Amino acid sequence: MRFNAIDGRAAELAAKFELGGDPDELLSDDQLTALIGVTRQWVIKARRRGNAPPSVLLSPRVRRTKRSDFVRWVRARMDAGHARA
Repeated sequence: MRFNAIDGRAAELAAKFELGGDPDELLSDDQLTALIGVTRQWVIKARRRGNAPPSVLLSPRVRRTKRSDFVRWVRARMDAGHARA
């Protein structure tokens, strides 16, 4: 993984999502893009590279990310030293 704008806000994102909500909530790509401040295209490319949060394919055209997987992904980036302190 390499450093990008997401890593600079990793702690803020993780804290925000750990505080409330159902850990099994399924987030759409549109929700992900709004949360992490990237484009939909970034999410798609990151998935292909293996750098996006894990997701579940619900149908051939519908993919979702569990809230708990998103938080775990952000925390892993922090633990890997990508996030700024």
